[in-house]
Amino acid sequence: MDIKPKHLIQTIIPLIVVVFLSLSYVGYSDLKVSRAAGYQQAKDNVSVANEYLKIHFNSVENHLYLLGQILVRDVVIDEYIAMGDALIANQKKLSEVGLYSQGSYYGTHGIEVHNVANKMENRPWYNPNSKVGESYISPIYMSRTTDKWSVTVVKVIEMANKQLAYILLETDVTELYKQLALLKTMKNGYVYVVDVNSRQIIMHPDHSRIGSLSVSVEPELLQSIQEGETQGAIDGYMYKMRWKFSVYDADNAFGWILLSGTITQDITS
Repeated sequence: MDIKPKHLIQTIIPLIVVVFLSLSYVGYSDLKVSRAAGYQQAKDNVSVANEYLKIHFNSVENHLYLLGQILVRDVVIDEYIAMGDALIANQKKLSEVGLYSQGSYYGTHGIEVHNVANKMENRPWYNPNSKVGESYISPIYMSRTTDKWSVTVVKVIEMANKQLAYILLETDVTELYKQLALLKTMKNGYVYVVDVNSRQIIMHPDHSRIGSLSVSVEPELLQSIQEGETQGAIDGYMYKMRWKFSVYDADNAFGWILLSGTITQDITS
């Protein structure tokens, strides 16, 4: 059979086009599936992280309640500190228990300082506008006692002598993060946590970035969160010459943004 080149070309070119379009469609379909899987995995990781942090801080609140009962019933600071020492000896995540009242601060590790009322404004956990019964989480700070990045849950109570007291329970965030570090998004992703007010990184696998401003969380996102858009995705931001994405959730009582994501190459590959 004598097949002319012209006829061969007319036959092959449409076939190549069909194959190319088919491969393009399959590739696009696979990309959509991979993208959906990546985002879903990131969402799941954020959800797990949220529950884990809820359990931790609920436990902290319970401990603060028990510690507060000592002071509400009778001012026995030595008993308070002894209970605090026993508490942090058995829980690695908790690094210090403290009490501030009437210009004096008492803490675990044998801490006792007086006449510090004029220095309280410099303490990251101190809020002079707090009301009795109120509790709150401090911003991230470097602990003077442990030299570790920490956040403190503070509860204001009225002691037996009617004086106000700030009772504190400090958490080592690097220790707290060890469980969250197990949550991986695809191949290169991880969970991290950012302060919703300051954009400071609270937890991150790279400890050198803790306390610095987040690259992924920009002021525009904070504004959106304040306007009620507490869940969503951050697409296409660059860090160290690599495109990345993150899923975020700021619907929690911590005042934090929980995020999980990875490099976009994890999807496109």
